[in-house]
Amino acid sequence: VATQTDETHETITYSIESIDPSSTIDTFIMEQLTGQILLNTDVSWVSGSDTYTVIVKATDSGSPANSVSSTIVFDVIDENDHAPVFAQAVYTTTLSEVTTDNDVVLTVTATDDDSGTMGEFEFSISAGNTDGAFDITTTTTTGPGELIVNVNTMIDYDSSTKSYTLTLDAVDTDDTTPLTGQATVVINLTPVNELTPVLNGTNPSTIDVDENEALETIIGQIAAYDLDHGSDGEVQFSISSGNSKGLFSIDPSTGEIYIAGNINRETDESFLLVITASDLATDSADRKTVDATVTVSVIGLNDVSPYCIPEIYSVNIAENEATTYEVADIACSDGDLPTSDTTLTYTLIDTSSLFLLTGTIVTLNDELDYD
Repeated sequence: VATQTDETHETITYSIESIDPSSTIDTFIMEQLTGQILLNTDVSWVSGSDTYTVIVKATDSGSPANSVSSTIVFDVIDENDHAPVFAQAVYTTTLSEVTTDNDVVLTVTATDDDSGTMGEFEFSISAGNTDGAFDITTTTTTGPGELIVNVNTMIDYDSSTKSYTLTLDAVDTDDTTPLTGQATVVINLTPVNELTPVLNGTNPSTIDVDENEALETIIGQIAAYDLDHGSDGEVQFSISSGNSKGLFSIDPSTGEIYIAGNINRETDESFLLVITASDLATDSADRKTVDATVTVSVIGLNDVSPYCIPEIYSVNIAENEATTYEVADIACSDGDLPTSDTTLTYTLIDTSSLFLLTGTIVTLNDELDYD
């Protein structure tokens, strides 16, 4: 307010000559008659622009008119009116299921346009942190924050959790009116072929099979499972050794073992097969395997007839030979491997009673009369 010192009682009017910074010229207005300075726009504290220098002028109504100028400095006092703001509203990333404890998943940043301690904030996870799998840390009061895998937490794609959607909070540290900014973090787990196939405990270690068993007869089955995801958890079977003659085959999907050739006990009494169960990881070099050992024992059948060498014995016998004269010693064999079925018994087919069979020895049983 200006005061008139002469006695003319002229009217005084007021005006704003300039405002520094000049870009804020419309920030203030002045009542011409009262000299009141009013805000014309909102005033916001901005670092480096927290003062306004206003030059006002008071002018009387005399002729000539007289005026005087005065400088007024307004200091803008900051209030906690800005919430922290993340650099991104949504963060999306992938994470391998074999990530180890304290590995950094991603780094987030936020800013707060308030000054001093009102511009400081802390990070936290307010939602979506199933089993406390993640934590967020920062070394300063203004970030950045590192989202890490929590200690002693198992990230496993093969479980029911395939992804995490976290809500991150940045809360300023003003005690009276703390403000919060939020961001969303989407973490998609990626599978890794980390598990080896496991053989079922009911798999046979020995299998008995009859010789001459029909082709494609199923004689046994090997089973295995793999808890990895997708093709990493699919298992296929193969015979990796012991099948040099190709007498067996295995269904790669079911693990059923079946006859693929003629099995002869006289040639092979048993086979030691190694069955390999392998997962189907996309990268063949990353595939994991486990072996099962199966002994196939061949059961012999009485499928070979006895034979004698020679088949025909020709013997000349004098008619006066004694009744104990040895006519022939029969030599016969059985092509089957020795079993109870291969014990030979001999029978003499002769109704004349001239000969006697004892074991394999044929002797005279009565006198011969050439006449």
